[in-house]
Formats: sequence, C-alpha cells, structure tokens
Amino acid sequence: MVLPNDHVQIIHPNGDHRYNYRTSVGMTKAMQAKLEQVVENRKDPKFTQADAIREAIRFYLDQQEDLIGSRKHFSRSLERNLKNNEEKILFILYAMLFLIARMFSFLVHHFAKTKVEPPALIESAMIDSKKEYMRLNTFINKIRASTVSNNNASEMETP
Repeated sequence: MVLPNDHVQIIHPNGDHRYNYRTSVGMTKAMQAKLEQVVENRKDPKFTQADAIREAIRFYLDQQEDLIGSRKHFSRSLERNLKNNEEKILFILYAMLFLIARMFSFLVHHFAKTKVEPPALIESAMIDSKKEYMRLNTFINKIRASTVSNNNASEMETP
C-alpha cells in the first residue's frame, strides 16, 4: 500500500516489528559523508545509518515547541495561559480593591465630613498590613487550626 508523500506502510506477518512505515530521504554527498562518520564514531556494529536518521528525526521532533500535542508545546501553552490568567486576576483584584477604597472614602466623607482619597486608604492599609503581618498571620493560623480540629471532631461524631 503506497501512502502520500512517498511513505510505504510495512505489514509484517508476525506483527511484532517496531517500525511500521518506511520512507526515503534525499541528501547531499556531504550529508551522507557526515552520516557515515556519525555511524562509524558510534563504534557499535549494530548501529546503522537508519538508526542515526531515526535518532535525528526523534531529536528534531522533540525540539518542536509548536508541534501540536507535544509535551513542550503543552507546557509552554499552559505557562502562557497561567501568566495571562494571573494578569487578569490581578487586574480584577486591583479594580475591586480600588472600588472598596472608593466606598470607604465615600463613607468617611459622608459620616466624618473628611475627604480621603481612595489611593491614600489603600496605601494606609498596605502599610498597616505590613506592620501587623506577623500578628495577623498567627491569628489566621489559629483560626485555621481550630476550624480543622472542629471539622475533624464533627466528622468523628457523624454516624
């Protein structure tokens, strides 16, 4: 059976051969000489020119980042998507933070009759958070620990 692009499918009667397709490759005399050198330098009598060509094709295919379905393509695509999503999430968080700061600015202005700009509220909150980080972190960890122990206790009590 002859396939497109000069490929021939090889059907083995015992069905256990590793290679199912055969193709021919044209090359220059210089390429052929280098290929012979590669095979000779391997110093393995079982290593053939076909093995060297297969090895080169495998190496080439492994290096193709844009080859759909390759691991490298998947990894790079995932990395790009995560970075894009991270940027979108950060933008949304900043917008929400600014919206909350505007609401607090409005409340301060309404009740205390003092004008406070939203960026000043955000800056003040960040400075205070940095100062109080250790205390807040300890407090949060205590709450988490008590929540986990309460959940474990309630799971044991459930019949």
